[in-house]
Amino acid sequence: MEEIGAYEKFPMKVPLSQRVEELKEILEHNYAAYTASWADMSREELIKNSQEIAAVRSAYSFMMDDFPFDPAEVNNLLKLKDPLFFLADRWLLPMEDPSFVHDILEVLSDPQCLKKYIANTPPQAKKPSVRKQLRNAVQTPSQRPPAGHKHPGEDAR
Repeated sequence: MEEIGAYEKFPMKVPLSQRVEELKEILEHNYAAYTASWADMSREELIKNSQEIAAVRSAYSFMMDDFPFDPAEVNNLLKLKDPLFFLADRWLLPMEDPSFVHDILEVLSDPQCLKKYIANTPPQAKKPSVRKQLRNAVQTPSQRPPAGHKHPGEDAR
């Protein structure tokens, strides 16, 4: 069968659920490789690559949890050695086009949507001012030697 290329001409029908599981295993392997490479990065490198890291994490999470798999899409992704790289690389594309921001902001023109987002906006934690931080630091007891403890050279006074 292999000699005449029968498997290529007449591929076996593998159930979609089995192909999705195979794709998810590949995505998990790709993600593990990315996280291992991030562990070797310095802080500066992590900051420099934060957008790409976020894209990989977002694409991975979406594909593992929320994506409604289409048979043709699964087959095409399975042809790739690193489907997560392909997805993450394109994950950022809409943000590179400034007109995409207009699409995002258009949602806010609907009063109901605007109310929803205002109601669901997490409150910003107010960071204390530098003056208040200093005042709190002074009021917090610092580590001082116990009373009656003499430092070397104090007797000479």
